[in-house]
Amino acid sequence: MNLGAVLLVFAGLSLCTFEVAECAPAPSTEGVISYPASFFAPEQPTTALDIIKLIPGFVFDRGGEVRGYVGAAPNVLVDGARLASKDDSVEDLLKRIPADQIVRVDVIRGGAPGVDMQDKTVIANLVRRKQTGLAGTLTASVMRDAQGKLEGLGRAEWRWSSAGWFVEGSAQIGGSFDDTGGVGPKIRVDGSGRLIVNGSESQFGVQDDNRITAAAEHDLGGGKIRLSASFTDQPYGAISTDTLVQPSGGDLDNYHQTEKTGELSARYERQFNPRIDLEVVGIGRLGWDGLHDHYTEEPQVAAVTGDDTSDIFDLSDRRGETILSSRLSVALNKTLALNTGVEGDYNWLTSHTTFIENGSPISLPAADEFVAEKRGEAFALAEWRPRPAVDLEAGMHLEGSQLTSTGDSSSSQAFIYPKPRALLTLSPNPTDQIRLRVEREVGQLDFNDFIASPLNIESGEVRAGNTRLTPESDWVFEAAAERRFWKSGDVTVTVRHFKLYDVIDRVPVYDPSGTFDAPGNIGGGRKDEVALDLTLPLDRIGLTGGLISGQSTWRWSRVIDPTTGVARSISGLPSDTWELHFSESLPHRHTTFGVDVVGEYSTINYRFDEIDIDKLRPNVTFFCEYKPKSDIAIRVEARDLFDRDYFHTRLVYYGPRFDSALAFIEQRDILTGRFLYLRVIKSFG
Repeated sequence: MNLGAVLLVFAGLSLCTFEVAECAPAPSTEGVISYPASFFAPEQPTTALDIIKLIPGFVFDRGGEVRGYVGAAPNVLVDGARLASKDDSVEDLLKRIPADQIVRVDVIRGGAPGVDMQDKTVIANLVRRKQTGLAGTLTASVMRDAQGKLEGLGRAEWRWSSAGWFVEGSAQIGGSFDDTGGVGPKIRVDGSGRLIVNGSESQFGVQDDNRITAAAEHDLGGGKIRLSASFTDQPYGAISTDTLVQPSGGDLDNYHQTEKTGELSARYERQFNPRIDLEVVGIGRLGWDGLHDHYTEEPQVAAVTGDDTSDIFDLSDRRGETILSSRLSVALNKTLALNTGVEGDYNWLTSHTTFIENGSPISLPAADEFVAEKRGEAFALAEWRPRPAVDLEAGMHLEGSQLTSTGDSSSSQAFIYPKPRALLTLSPNPTDQIRLRVEREVGQLDFNDFIASPLNIESGEVRAGNTRLTPESDWVFEAAAERRFWKSGDVTVTVRHFKLYDVIDRVPVYDPSGTFDAPGNIGGGRKDEVALDLTLPLDRIGLTGGLISGQSTWRWSRVIDPTTGVARSISGLPSDTWELHFSESLPHRHTTFGVDVVGEYSTINYRFDEIDIDKLRPNVTFFCEYKPKSDIAIRVEARDLFDRDYFHTRLVYYGPRFDSALAFIEQRDILTGRFLYLRVIKSFG
């Protein structure tokens, strides 16, 4: 167990014995806790996202990166509504809303009659101040890496409201550094420990984020309609260079990726009476992606390593998504409410892939594919609050889909899944709450798993596509205990058990052109999690304006390795994770400062002939924000203060791991270096 997790556990257990006093507003009979703007004012937040991070016991869920609208819901609403867009994320929206525009935050834990919980156990609704006229913000930021290179980003947001109209837009251009890049040693030894490769590696990457959004709202037919549009261009480029002493020479990997997305969306809301609400959402998206990876290695190095002297991988694809979704909420009486809805989606992807190894084209499984999905979902959920201390939500989602693939690999599959859900919330007193949930969850098949992609290109390894996947599903059993204390303190412990079916992991695919790693179903398994979330104000110990918050999650999993037949953890599942945050607000100096610590992050990927281990050491960031005027905020951050390490280890076998000897072990240790970040925000209106 790591130090940060130990501190969180100690603080969380200790608080169980603290005297409860000065609690935040107690839940009303509707199960809502309201935090006025004055509650957050002492911490001097700049944006709505800063406010979200200050909500006691609230963990921000950005929503799922999945197709469709229902399953991608975040746990944050703005003015009672979810953002009717997938390209423009709720996190980006919260960054654009100045903190002084928020009147209050309503937090609903467990549920409340007439409140659409978006299938979440806890949601937060930010209520904005009503205003007319023109207002907005201008943001400029710059980042400096350890080599002295600079990257900048500029953003402008504006909003105008008058006579029933609300119009807003934003534009952003610029980029930032890939913070996993840096320099460090690279070594490779054979199975007996003999040194094969010794040298150093340099990685450098830049991610651009250029986007423009526009939206307009107006009254229509007794309700309100919102139309929005967005376009995003996110190119990424990285260069990796190895300078070797043994053998003398080097290699170069040039990687470029482009991703463009355009979206149009519409949302119509109408309240027929105080008990009946209707929401209809339509979304259309188009995307264009490209990937080019070119690797070259000097011949004298390749003669020793066995790697290729030249590999070129190219991928281009186009994708589209069309969504029509509707929800109807009916409050039957003061204690019983019903939420129902239907959704229909059509998704498609077409891809073309080429791979040239040492000058010769290599045929890849699923190199050229057209994948289409027709998907529908209907749901009905009842929420019953027989007494203020008890809330029960129960219901069913019914999901059906048909997936077809044509091209190198043709297939057609149809799936129907009932997904029952029940959530019981008990609030025995104003400071304690217990939440119990049981639910069947069904994952979505990732279209990227259907097509080929690069893996370890220097050794000629690519990942094959697999068009015959079955969606992963599980039964999840969850229990959460929460205690609120003092004015803004909160500690929550959550335990989850997942019974897994059709786990998607890594499997070998045999093809006339070779054996390839690919995603595949490997059967059932289990996963367990224990999460601790803590918000600890420090006023009681004399540090006025001080706040400590943190999260820690412990994970265990078990599946059967398809190559060896031996039990192991799930590929790519993060290890135990933790983070700690300290901040102190000095209102008389218009300043807030603090330290953010993100703990070690590690994953293990099991391939049929290789095991990859990735570790990212703890990241420490110091920040200071100064507000010389109420409409100007200047923030400085010193990131990666202690040169965190990014370790990448490859254990490569001569063949399948169950009966092959270890060919070599390769280790890379990249020191990311320190980053300096400066941001200035100017608001107007």
